[in-house]
Amino acid sequence: MAPDVNQIQLSPVVARESARAYHAEHGIVTQSWSPIGGQGTDVLRERVVVELAERYGRTPAQIVLRWHMELGLVTVPKSSNLERLRQNLDIFDFSLAAQDVAAISALDRGDAAGADSDLFGH
Repeated sequence: MAPDVNQIQLSPVVARESARAYHAEHGIVTQSWSPIGGQGTDVLRERVVVELAERYGRTPAQIVLRWHMELGLVTVPKSSNLERLRQNLDIFDFSLAAQDVAAISALDRGDAAGADSDLFGH
């Protein structure tokens, strides 16, 4: 029996295309942990993310979280800062153009750039 949800490390730099395709094929919801990037990555300073944030009048984090939404993913962003928590929720009143989603997706460094949660606990 397949799970309803699979939580995997997933961000623009670890996009997990094959896992997402498998999930979609089997009716599994993909839940992204570390959606804004993990240790050793700084997605929020990537040129494309910063430029899109400026163009859309949003924060880089909002752009990345909206990217997840555009791909149909569920995110688990972490913050203890109240203002950032509010910003993380303020992503439902805009959409990214398809070419902007593709530009962010092009940041993918492959699965090896992330943790394999089957081998490494999170």
